Amino acid sequence: MCTPAADTLSAQSTAPDIAAMARSHRSLFLGVRRRPARPAAAGPMMVTLSSGLGGLIDGLAAHLPDATVHRGAAVTQVTPALTAPGAAPGTGYRVQRAEGAAIEADVVVLTTPAFVSADLVAPVAPRLGTLLGAIEYASVATVCLAYPRSALPTDLAGTGFLVPPEEGRLIVGCTWSSLKWPHLADDDVVLLRCMVGRRGDNRWLTMTEAALVRRVREELEEAMGLAGKPLEQFVQPWPQGMPQYLVGHQARLDAMSAELAQLPGLFLTGSAFRGVGLASCIADADRTAEAIVTARSARTKAQALL
Repeated sequence: MCTPAADTLSAQSTAPDIAAMARSHRSLFLGVRRRPARPAAAGPMMVTLSSGLGGLIDGLAAHLPDATVHRGAAVTQVTPALTAPGAAPGTGYRVQRAEGAAIEADVVVLTTPAFVSADLVAPVAPRLGTLLGAIEYASVATVCLAYPRSALPTDLAGTGFLVPPEEGRLIVGCTWSSLKWPHLADDDVVLLRCMVGRRGDNRWLTMTEAALVRRVREELEEAMGLAGKPLEQFVQPWPQGMPQYLVGHQARLDAMSAELAQLPGLFLTGSAFRGVGLASCIADADRTAEAIVTARSARTKAQALL
């Protein structure tokens, strides 16, 4: 018997706010009723970059004028730096690139997918590598379609819909991008962004792009009454693109923290740990930056006392 997908997820890690509400109230309904209203001054619930998310990388690079940014430079291994005889261990790392000389670094922050980070650290930290490798990923894809507004039988309300796995559909959810994001609004064209793929459903991986688009269009026609062909289409596959916070995820994070304590100067952050959304990743990156500053400050003080 197949276990329902929701039963395999860690509520504490996947939806911490809801989990906290469930612990502190007799029911989630009462918890939502008693939650303070969100002030209008707090801004929109969802934000994005009008230039596309790639603009975030460009912006980061532009704000690091004193740094050397290597794009498209594959790394094959991260190992503790060689130290002189008698020197204290854990004083740096050697980042081996696939091409070019290795980079010596006092601090290394791995933001790669967990399975990539696992391969990088496994030779020197096998236990950490095992923990990272245990984080499962689902393969997903986005299918973006542009339709003339006349293809819709009625005006749209809201920003999209989700499809539970029990429906057996290929589409996991559909966002009406031109309604969700003001900078994409158009009086004549509706942009739809459909997600396919979830844990336990890799059907899209066996499809050609044409077959995938055809299946998504058929399901949209059934769900929304769409008529005609899209003006434009674009498919973006993300094999092993969505980390899964399964039951016991927090215990794995705690075990990783214990392992990292034995590897001063090595840090982990990214979507595999404390939130898959961009906002959650930025928040975790902020915490990681603070931890780096704290660790380096403590090390400087310790060296001053020697």
